[in-house]
Amino acid sequence: MTRTGWILALILGATFAARAQDAPKKDAPPKPPLSPSKAVLETWNDVARKLTTMAEDFPEDKYDFQQTPADIVAFVKKAMADGANAIQAKGDSGMNDLLLDPFSKQQVRVIDFAYGFIEHMGEHYGQLAVYYRVAGLVPPESRPKK
Repeated sequence: MTRTGWILALILGATFAARAQDAPKKDAPPKPPLSPSKAVLETWNDVARKLTTMAEDFPEDKYDFQQTPADIVAFVKKAMADGANAIQAKGDSGMNDLLLDPFSKQQVRVIDFAYGFIEHMGEHYGQLAVYYRVAGLVPPESRPKK
């Protein structure tokens, strides 16, 4: 397995562990869903906060850090297929259904929850694109189109 795959698995695992630690008390009543513009602004500001914090505190002596390789391609493929199946199962009519975010204990629309995961996957893609370039490779989306 490639180093990139291992890095993805490590990042995903650390992210879920960190979010689980931040989960509010179970007896707190759910909050109402955010308005569409508030939900988008909250996501924007959250990503901005993450990027700024990382830029400020990542030590230069860690720039060459490397993970131990492990085979996780099947895991990533299954996770992506499971997500696609969940979205297809909801269909258009289910995108506005409300669900309870287990981390924030806030009601959210399925579509907003899904976009949160999509945005998070984009963060990982962006990080892996840097690893590609540092290794002298061209990330898939930057390759010439046929």
